[in-house]
Amino acid sequence: MSKLIKYRIDFQNIYKGQQVESNCNEIGFKNLGTATVMVGSVPLLSNQSFTVNGNLGEIDITVYNIQFQGGTKNLLITRKMYVDEV
Repeated sequence: MSKLIKYRIDFQNIYKGQQVESNCNEIGFKNLGTATVMVGSVPLLSNQSFTVNGNLGEIDITVYNIQFQGGTKNLLITRKMYVDEV
C-alpha cells in the first residue's frame, strides 16, 4: 500500500515590492492588479500567472524579487508545502 503525502496550500497577497522566499515544492504568482509585476525577470501583465513546480520530495529555496510598475498593485502568491507522510 502506498503512503499518502500530506501538504497544505498557503495564500499570500502582496501590494508592494519585496523579496519573497519560496521554501516550498510549488509556487505560483498571479497578477490581480493593473500594474505590471516583475517576478525576477518574468513580467506579468494583469491576470497573467507564472508557476514553478518541483518533483515529489523537492523544495524550491529561491528568493524571488517582486517589483511593481505603475497601476494597482496586487500579486497573489500560492505555495504548496509538504507536511508529512500518512
